[in-house]
Amino acid sequence: MGPCDGNRNRISLYLDNELLGRELAVWESHVRVCALCQAEVAEERSFLNGLRSRRPIYRASVDLRSRVEEIVRHASACEAPLQLRARIRKTIEQAFPRGSG
Repeated sequence: MGPCDGNRNRISLYLDNELLGRELAVWESHVRVCALCQAEVAEERSFLNGLRSRRPIYRASVDLRSRVEEIVRHASACEAPLQLRARIRKTIEQAFPRGSG
């Protein structure tokens, strides 16, 4: 096991903007000085950009999008934390922008 093995688990979190506060600061400090982690981040970012450039694989119908929006809108607060529901909504909106169906 190398010294950066634990950090590699953070790459996805970092690229998805899920690292916050001190954890983000520590990660960014490490990446600035670690060529291995810089290369790993660049490779993962390139892979993700390749995937994102090919989206959407399919287009959701207006009816399906409306039904999903209705479910999300009426989900009770006890079903999922507000922050999680906001992340899910953001993910859905990024994956299926309005006008794509």
